[in-house]
Amino acid sequence: MLDRGVDQWVELCNHFNSDKFKKASSANIENRSKKKYNHRTGSRPLSYIVEEMAVEGSKFPKVDTFEFAYAGKNKLWTDSAAKAQHDEMLAKADEYLTERANEQQLPEDTPLEEIHVDDPDAGLKIMRSVLGVKPGRQIRGLGDGRLRDIDTSSNVRHMEKELEEELAARKAADAARTEIEQRMKSRLNVVGKQFNSTLESWYHSMQQLCRQVPGFILPPFTPLSVEDDAIGDEDNGFDKENNFGEDE
Repeated sequence: MLDRGVDQWVELCNHFNSDKFKKASSANIENRSKKKYNHRTGSRPLSYIVEEMAVEGSKFPKVDTFEFAYAGKNKLWTDSAAKAQHDEMLAKADEYLTERANEQQLPEDTPLEEIHVDDPDAGLKIMRSVLGVKPGRQIRGLGDGRLRDIDTSSNVRHMEKELEEELAARKAADAARTEIEQRMKSRLNVVGKQFNSTLESWYHSMQQLCRQVPGFILPPFTPLSVEDDAIGDEDNGFDKENNFGEDE
């Protein structure tokens, strides 16, 4: 600093005395005075702490990051208001886990820590409901955490879930249709066998009658083929082959 020239010092002094700098300085002082409480993480980005909490298995890493930032490892809160808000977050987290347990129809005595959280933004939504959102859609207590990013990711997950549900519904419909087709085919085979049995019995009766008619030859019996959809077909093999000599 001492090696700098006089011109640089003059320029620095002019900068500090400029209206632009004074206006920005006053705004910063006012903004700092509005802060309800200060965190203890220093210059370390909160996003890094969130990632560490998630790796350690936290169900609500952002809520736990809030506690770490304003209470530290020793749980000594910098402000009673921050502690009260964190307590409210914990209460909402318990409510969320209880709702998840009911949705999953888990036993009533299931510990909350054993309930799975499938929404990675659940903690973020809890924080938003307690702390609110700053102008510019920035969530309070999260540094650069932006609401628009949360909404976008939530919409993507919602669309993915809808696609998964639609795919599952289609698979279920295909399986049901296949089962119905198999049942119909099985039933058709049974009906076909019964029909052929009746037809064969009728054929034998006709044979007895035809023996009384000199020179009349009864065509051979041809069973109905169910696989060829012979039942109900106007041009089926019964009309063509089992006509009992009506066309002769």
